[in-house]
Amino acid sequence: MLKNAGLAEDILDYALSYYGVSRAELEDFVQETTNGTNSQKGNTLYAMKHFVRDWSQEGLHEREATYPCILAAMQTAFPDRSRTPIKVLVPGSGLGRLGHEIAALGGFQVTLNEFSYSMNMAYHYLATLKISHAATIYPYIDWWSHRATTAHLTRAVSFPDDIDTLAQSSVSLVEGEFTTCVKQHEGTYDALVSHFFIDTATNILTYLETIHAMLKPGGVWINFGPLLYGTMPALQLSLDEVIAMAESLGLEIEPPSDACGKAMDFDQRVRGAHVPYAYDTESLSRNAYLAQHWVARKKL
Repeated sequence: MLKNAGLAEDILDYALSYYGVSRAELEDFVQETTNGTNSQKGNTLYAMKHFVRDWSQEGLHEREATYPCILAAMQTAFPDRSRTPIKVLVPGSGLGRLGHEIAALGGFQVTLNEFSYSMNMAYHYLATLKISHAATIYPYIDWWSHRATTAHLTRAVSFPDDIDTLAQSSVSLVEGEFTTCVKQHEGTYDALVSHFFIDTATNILTYLETIHAMLKPGGVWINFGPLLYGTMPALQLSLDEVIAMAESLGLEIEPPSDACGKAMDFDQRVRGAHVPYAYDTESLSRNAYLAQHWVARKKL
């Protein structure tokens, strides 16, 4: 726990420098907004554990379950990228691995978008790491259930696993809430990739409207993820309602690759794939979703 705390301090120190905030200002803000409680502890731990999911070999089994399908869909949609860079928006980008993988294909100019300041602080810290496996976290030390041995509980995970992918220069980050912070860029993106994202909406209709607005006419929306509504959603649509609403806004669903899961019974254009999420490979339990994948194109 002390080593994890040290990593958290390193991230905080860099973030204070990056944003130009003094520690005194931070402490005053914490006291004013939390009354000294640890209300943000969960968000901090969640962001730090994404080092495992996004940037370690330990998380490879999760990335391999979703990334190849998304990357293949991007290459199919944009086979010729030799002239003008293809502008791509990745909302809910977390620690950015998917966006960097897209950029590594070549010819894509990727904009990440993330609301969580804990995620953004961790992402900026990643940029300071110049060699692979430069940092270490003990992500399972507070995960006591379903343990075969104590060694599984206390083992370390190093990150980042791939410094070349992390160093992709054609990736930028826009910090803030998806439906408001990229308004000035409406109609400018050739592609939008939503990965484990659309179910984070308070109002999914607003997300769908924003996705449509961000794309150029003929632009492509690639989705992959579950419908696990959270954050006190005001509107919870079933999957068939999400598809119907998207089409009513002018997003035409296209047949995706057969390699990306099995066709859903209600709509052959939508695929379902069994994918793991945020679990330790050494644990005695497994967490997974039947995630949905589709490709949609904005009408001309």
